[in-house]
Amino acid sequence: MTNSVTVLIPAHNEADFIAIAVESAFSQSVPPQKVLVIADSCTDGTARIAAECGAEVIEVGFASKPRSLNHALERVTTSHVALLDADGYFASRQVFDTCLRVMDEHGYGGVCLSVTPHSSTGLFQRSRAVEWASAHRISRIVETWHGWVAVLSGSAGLYRVDDLRAVGGWSADSLCEDVELALKMNRHGRPAGFVRGEFVAVRDPRGWREYWAQTHRWASGWAQAIDKHKGLFFRSWGFTKVFGAMMVDSALLAAGYVSLLYHLATGFTEFDAVRWFGSWFLVMAAVTLTTASLQLGVRRALACYPAYLLVGTLGTAFALWVMFREWVLGRHLVSWTGRQRRRTVVTPISDRRRRALGLLGSGAGWGTALLGAVRGDTGLAAAGIALAVAVPFAALPWRRIRRTLLLV
Repeated sequence: MTNSVTVLIPAHNEADFIAIAVESAFSQSVPPQKVLVIADSCTDGTARIAAECGAEVIEVGFASKPRSLNHALERVTTSHVALLDADGYFASRQVFDTCLRVMDEHGYGGVCLSVTPHSSTGLFQRSRAVEWASAHRISRIVETWHGWVAVLSGSAGLYRVDDLRAVGGWSADSLCEDVELALKMNRHGRPAGFVRGEFVAVRDPRGWREYWAQTHRWASGWAQAIDKHKGLFFRSWGFTKVFGAMMVDSALLAAGYVSLLYHLATGFTEFDAVRWFGSWFLVMAAVTLTTASLQLGVRRALACYPAYLLVGTLGTAFALWVMFREWVLGRHLVSWTGRQRRRTVVTPISDRRRRALGLLGSGAGWGTALLGAVRGDTGLAAAGIALAVAVPFAALPWRRIRRTLLLV
């Protein structure tokens, strides 16, 4: 069967960029049979401009990217479908040609591309340039070795239509439909892959508010996807290695932050900061800069690294808190403040989990206090007592108590 491609471009108020996205799709050396722009709840000129550029436009009001994509998928008659975000563009004319060749060689059900910012002139763009370049040279390649690519990036990708339909398309109940899609395809024997050397250029956050919202969604979506598919641990060796490594990495990062905060508070009296933390930082900086330089070049990687260090450190700390909230506190993000301007909604902690965490914290506190008493360490004993009191106190249903008091 001859390969043929339909391009899906989901868009919400992207009048300022939709023409570039559509033109990059039509300019491929393997020309698409059709370019479908799904204008979802648009109030600007997105639909008109896309039609003027030669795209077929479907106007919907789902206010949901996965639902828009699944709606358009019903109209696809080609063997393959390509995805491109409306604020992105294919960086070369050979993207489809390369992706189709790689998919045929390896039997992939879907592949994703390398991602790069439109430019590297702003704080977030510089940070993402290093983050993505390093990830492409480490994470994606290692995932490919293990036969389990963890995410089919929602920025751009190419998929076999039959395989995509066989797994139910994009999941409308997921915050990260691209992570969910990779998991579903790998689970059903339609492996996800990564194509090196072909890029999609995307628009990055233009301010801290948008960055926090995006990081919140990504971290919550990852946590929820891993929890949803946790039954694959030790049943699928590829999943166990890839996602297990991610969880170990997250645990080590969390331990590092806690350790750093502790030693900052104690003035590093019990810790040789230069020998341990300094050495670890230098190793990680060298690995990041080396791998990023392979894609960006040495000068650009060095110029972007300070932004990566600032934004990446703050973003990682925030993501760790979000994963703690999702997995430990059981509070789940169910709606986020994306471009659809929905109100952020996080579910409350359940009474059962609240009681369990209160008892666990109290037990850990009294155990620490007892250990301090046995050792004759008054500081440790005092810290244990404080923990034993503070955790159950924090676990009280304060919102319910406050409402009750207001009614009295």
